[in-house]
Amino acid sequence: MSEERPGNQDELNFYYSREERLKNAPRSVKNYYNGNMKTPPKGLIKVLVATKGSRIMFLTLVFLTALGIAISLVEKTSNSDKRDGIHYSLNAFSFDEMVYVSLKLDENQSFKKSESIDVSFIAKDSTGTVAAKNTDSGTYSGKELFFRTTFYDYDIIEIGAVIQVNGNDIVLSTPVEKQ
Repeated sequence: MSEERPGNQDELNFYYSREERLKNAPRSVKNYYNGNMKTPPKGLIKVLVATKGSRIMFLTLVFLTALGIAISLVEKTSNSDKRDGIHYSLNAFSFDEMVYVSLKLDENQSFKKSESIDVSFIAKDSTGTVAAKNTDSGTYSGKELFFRTTFYDYDIIEIGAVIQVNGNDIVLSTPVEKQ
């Protein structure tokens, strides 16, 4: 007992009328289909300055970026210094129960005389007390020069160096990098 339906089942009929559908659509949809919709600006800079809010955000971003660059250029680190054309840098790291310390004097081609340099390395523990001291001396004549020393790691967290050149003291300090 099979029932037969009128018409062919392979045919699908769609009843779609754009005009009928757009009658009940919101105004924004009607504007879109009519071509009256306002298009967003093209390009990165135009998007960033298109509205008042985006302009303020863009200017804030530019200001904070400039401020960060200016601070990084002006900020002086305590582990390096430059005096009389000589650049000094102090580094320290901990490895296998020892703290390795290195003071580097960069090369300076225009430096013509020889300078006697005395260095006192001071190791400080977590309470800020001096755990150990070492001294070293050498002569700087414009070539790259290193002063190196080691300390037993008594929970040393900071290394200081007092560099004496021609009666002037240069004080550097650096935290110990744990490795």
